[in-house]
Amino acid sequence: MASNDKLMTDFSMSWAPFGLVGEIGADMVIGRNSMFVFHPNLKFFFVKHHLFSLYFEGACDVLSLDSGVEVGGGGGLGMVFGIIHNLALEIKASASIYSLSKEAAESLFGRDDAMSLRDTSNLMILPTLSARLLARF
Repeated sequence: MASNDKLMTDFSMSWAPFGLVGEIGADMVIGRNSMFVFHPNLKFFFVKHHLFSLYFEGACDVLSLDSGVEVGGGGGLGMVFGIIHNLALEIKASASIYSLSKEAAESLFGRDDAMSLRDTSNLMILPTLSARLLARF
């Protein structure tokens, strides 16, 4: 309900200092209606090879809405398949958890949907399954 017409642009970057088995990264999503998501993360690779990599990701999530800023966290599992030397395909399944305020729920879901959800819980779990092409430098 929250993302079908609100998300617009996704930016991502990561850095592996000195070729270690971990990466420091950040994803940023700019949405309509003054929505912005900043997702700093750490990736720990179980398998790290040029042709195939498998990793676990832990992240903090900062969700900025008209009504204010919400902070959450999450994690996920991902795979990277090397296509050519400087191009790869990443597939990732992850989840982020937020404890939304009443105003944030109304801003994200709309007033009517937030009113029906408000009596149950203010906890929001946002599962994500993504596939994207990565340029490697």
